[in-house]
Amino acid sequence: MHPREQSNQSQRWPGAASGYGAPMSPKIGETISHYRILKRLGKGGMGVVYKAEDTRLKRFVALKFLSAELTEGEAARKRFLREAQTASKLDHPSICSIHEIDETQDGRLFISMAFYEGEALRERLQRGPVPLAEALDIACQVAAGLSKAHDNGVLHRDVSPANIMITKANGVKIIDFGLAKLKDQSKLTRTGRTLGTIVYMSPEQARGDPVDARSDIFSLGVVLYELLANRLPFDGEHETAVLYKILNVDPERLSRFQPEIPDGLQQIIDKALQKEPSSRYQSMLEMREDLLRVAAGLKPARAALPRRYLRVVVPLAAAVVVAVFIWTSPELQGRLKRSLGMEPPPLHLAVIPFENVGGDPTNQAFCDGLVETITSQLTQLEQFHDSLWVVPASEVRVRGVASPSEARKMFGVNLTVTGSVQSTGAGIRVTLNLVDFAKKGRPRLLRGVTVDHPVGGASSFQDETVLRLAQMLNVELLPQEQGVLGAGGTTVSAAYYLYLQGRGYLQRYERRENIDRAIVLFESAISQDSLYALAYAGLGEGYWRRYGDSRDPQWIETARRNCERAIEISGPLSPAHVTLGMIHSGTGEPEKAISEFRLALSLDPGNAGAYRGLADTYRVLGKTAEAESTYLRAIAMKPDYWGGYYDLGRFHWYDGRYEKAADAFRKVVELTPDNMLAYNSLGITLLTLERHAEAREMFEMSVKLEPNQHRAYTNLGALYLIEGRYAQAAEMSKKAVEEGDTSYRAWSNLASAYYWLPGKREESHEAFRRAAELAEEQRRTNPLDAHAIASLAGYYAILAEKGRALALLEEALRIEPNDNRVAYFAGHAYEQLGRRDRALELIGKAVAGGYSKAEIARDPWLRELRKDKRFPHLMGSNGEAAGE
Repeated sequence: MHPREQSNQSQRWPGAASGYGAPMSPKIGETISHYRILKRLGKGGMGVVYKAEDTRLKRFVALKFLSAELTEGEAARKRFLREAQTASKLDHPSICSIHEIDETQDGRLFISMAFYEGEALRERLQRGPVPLAEALDIACQVAAGLSKAHDNGVLHRDVSPANIMITKANGVKIIDFGLAKLKDQSKLTRTGRTLGTIVYMSPEQARGDPVDARSDIFSLGVVLYELLANRLPFDGEHETAVLYKILNVDPERLSRFQPEIPDGLQQIIDKALQKEPSSRYQSMLEMREDLLRVAAGLKPARAALPRRYLRVVVPLAAAVVVAVFIWTSPELQGRLKRSLGMEPPPLHLAVIPFENVGGDPTNQAFCDGLVETITSQLTQLEQFHDSLWVVPASEVRVRGVASPSEARKMFGVNLTVTGSVQSTGAGIRVTLNLVDFAKKGRPRLLRGVTVDHPVGGASSFQDETVLRLAQMLNVELLPQEQGVLGAGGTTVSAAYYLYLQGRGYLQRYERRENIDRAIVLFESAISQDSLYALAYAGLGEGYWRRYGDSRDPQWIETARRNCERAIEISGPLSPAHVTLGMIHSGTGEPEKAISEFRLALSLDPGNAGAYRGLADTYRVLGKTAEAESTYLRAIAMKPDYWGGYYDLGRFHWYDGRYEKAADAFRKVVELTPDNMLAYNSLGITLLTLERHAEAREMFEMSVKLEPNQHRAYTNLGALYLIEGRYAQAAEMSKKAVEEGDTSYRAWSNLASAYYWLPGKREESHEAFRRAAELAEEQRRTNPLDAHAIASLAGYYAILAEKGRALALLEEALRIEPNDNRVAYFAGHAYEQLGRRDRALELIGKAVAGGYSKAEIARDPWLRELRKDKRFPHLMGSNGEAAGE
């Protein structure tokens, strides 16, 4: 982790509750192994924690020096190493990362952990009550981390606010996995223990019985109770009183301390705090799913969108919305309350994928887009109706739900919307059905409506069909709700039809022809309605995707201009702000990008695209922890969308975690088996892992999917370069640039292949000059692209332009001081410039950061460097990095 310190930010590492046993304390400024002690963060029952600098990797870490009593004797030391090694294998955004376990020269054991800015949950509780939504968010994140640990056979045994950290980015980090077992097994078990640990114990733990995952479930129940009630469920003046209550007394109901606690949440607490493990949740995953259901029912208060023009969507989506309002209209709810003396039932709703009658492929894009839009609009209405909760469309698809009965069984909904889409001579006919469930749980059709959608005509919310339906239901949407539904919309049916098709194509933006089709469709929609803000936003994204494919900077300004036009027409509009965020992030303005993504999320809290963009920006800024947790949040929102896994794979690849990157790209292939971008990315990752045969298979599969696409040729050129097959590398790289690859990497591959071929040196320099021109263009587009800048320095080094190269190297290393690829590119360039010492230093840094040692061992540009007697120190025996 690479935290950025701020003077006004609380920076702590919560070791454990205060207590017993103190290890020998290192001195501030002392260097232990390769860690320089900076300051003491806290003292707890298992040791003292310090902030330190890892002098090798130039990052901050937290060092925990364990109490001597915990590891006294050889058996205890072995037990500690075994527990810590097991815990170090856990990899989850809510679990603190353990870097290594080591000992000082005088035998003091310590753990090196990731350092995060933030505070212990214990400290957060001392500041006052925790709001309900925040408490649920914390509990869900803790449950996710513990579920991951339990799946890997690891128990925590000491789940408490002292061992839960809230980071500056409001993420949760659980610390001290497994160490409680050491404490329980030490001679300190019954002496000097504080109530800070006992009050969170499960009954079986208090009795000294064997424990399993259900003990952690009980402890999390205690923590959640404390968060909600601002007091403990089992307290007392001394240990005996607390233990008695844990074993024999049920806690008071939460409603006594927090009147607004939902019934479902009280039931979760009751089940988690059962005395007998067999009566509790049997897995942390089960408890987390119930917590998520309750959390999904909380509606954030949010002001209505400012609107310059009140424009509403066409009646296809509106018809469904109106139909649902028989259950959610405030007037109807009031009438029900008065006549029946009771509240209406909760409205848990899912929209089932519509049937494409006749199987027309053109209709399928419209059909998919319509379901997505309806679900999105219903979700936006949750803020106005406390009883309404809508299952995300992605969840419905990823679980393969195709009927109301399946939706009820999978999600516990009591309403579903089904429908069909059919081409007619005059346009599109959409049939919509609202289905509930009879007392025995059987689906029952409540209402149905058919809407004829004239593709060539105009319509509005006051369309006769919708008006008739609204009259039949005796409901009316309030003006504020109409404003939210109509944000950026159109009154022209033909424009809406074209827009939905464009959105469908843009979901698969890895194909150039899909981008082009989407752009044409959005432009056609605008020709039908020149004030269609959502179409301008879609057009902006289309041109940004075109830039991503072609790297032609002319499309950047076009993309920006269309997004700004969308906002000019509509006021703040989430899709437009997402694309503006991507543009700012991709052109070296990360702070502006974060502002745009956050604005988009304030308008649409469920926008997975905004979270993906935010994660990309965090990655650019070196905020690795925040980036990873945000990528995973985006995936959780749209688990069936390939783009989320693709972005996560790129993140892992840049971070040097190639196996994880490969797993993410395989998921992309699983979701979209015809996605040539996925095969290329998986191939590059396998190439980095030295699995050449598998990499070649991926590249060839990509070519098979799209024979004349340049990406696979560029990657095959890179493969042949690494293998030293320069003639084949030149052939593939030349094919790539002929097919339109305007990236500096393609020209660099061609230049390198020519360089090592007899009689091609002059052509090599011409190709390097072209690669430099393209890299300069990328640098102008994004001044923070350290990879492009470091590569550019390498080209100038080969072209004997030493001054330019040195200046660019300093610039790249200043932007990305800890990136392993930048370090490798820079070391490469310094070697060409005759700066061997600096080259060795940076190549070593790249190796320490996870860069492929096999690639370094084969790189023809590093032949002389590999002869240096210092080189083996960087590459340990059998190709392993020294010290690894």
